[in-house]
Amino acid sequence: GQWLAHTWSNADRQAGTTVAELRLDRVDGSENRVILSGPAAAPLDWTPDGTMVLAIVRRIVDADGEMYLNTKGQRGFDQLVLISVHGGEPRVLKDFSLEMTDGRMALTPSKVGLRAARVSPDGGWIAYQRNEEGTTRPDIHIISTDGEVERPLVTGNGEDRLLGWLPDGSGILFHSGREVRQGIWRLQLRDGRPVGEPEYVRGEVFGMVPLGIGPKGLYYMVNTESAQVFTAEVDFQRGELISAPAPVRNPASDGPSISPAWSPDGRQLAYWVYKSENGMGGELKIHSLETGEVRTVGFPDFGAEKISWGVDPGSLLINGTDRKRAT
Repeated sequence: GQWLAHTWSNADRQAGTTVAELRLDRVDGSENRVILSGPAAAPLDWTPDGTMVLAIVRRIVDADGEMYLNTKGQRGFDQLVLISVHGGEPRVLKDFSLEMTDGRMALTPSKVGLRAARVSPDGGWIAYQRNEEGTTRPDIHIISTDGEVERPLVTGNGEDRLLGWLPDGSGILFHSGREVRQGIWRLQLRDGRPVGEPEYVRGEVFGMVPLGIGPKGLYYMVNTESAQVFTAEVDFQRGELISAPAPVRNPASDGPSISPAWSPDGRQLAYWVYKSENGMGGELKIHSLETGEVRTVGFPDFGAEKISWGVDPGSLLINGTDRKRAT
């Protein structure tokens, strides 16, 4: 806990160039050092003994304007590396190719192969999250710190996001929507191999930002301020809830959801999802309780305030304003 690893950019405005550095600073401000200079790099984790930094290094264009090539001859890629706190050549563990769009490198996070990585408490393994090739769906893999052994850990149709290692190194925690249950899961590991199937730990956790795993458990934060539509079963005779309120959708997937309205026959729920901060532009969602299907109708220049059904389940009335503030 004596050092902070971070990215630093040295810009020469006259020359129009920028040199990226990976730096270490003592937390008391008494010392700093550069452990990597040149390619863009971002720290991901530390080895348990504090002697190396796990980082992602992006190789796109060298000082002469030439594209770097990885072992597969691909232009532009990320590397998962371990770097000594004393500097020197990074130990490359794996290359991750980046997508090219119209001859340019796509730099948005959803296009990056490597998303997150954590070193095991014993320093022997690295669990990492990556997008499967050609998709924006993240899965979780594991690789030994010598780069010799690699295998998938958590794959499938759901989005699996790495949270970290259990403190005793017996497994990992991850967030996933597998089996239509959005929440936190645990996977036990032995010698870098899964032991059994993932276990469901906690549900109804949306939009979480992991802060780390300590001796007492997982620390994370969630955004609870945006408006969301919830549903719950109610016993009107007793005036009691039968089930706890649950959001009709993942609150972190779009914007706030408002104005829920049940159809006259009780088989459909309509609501509005905002797609921009200024309230203009959104989507009308119509959720069928019988099939689970959600129909979406986009309104790029309109902001809804109130939704109501007509006298039959085939029509809706929407009150709102357009960009000219006309109602």
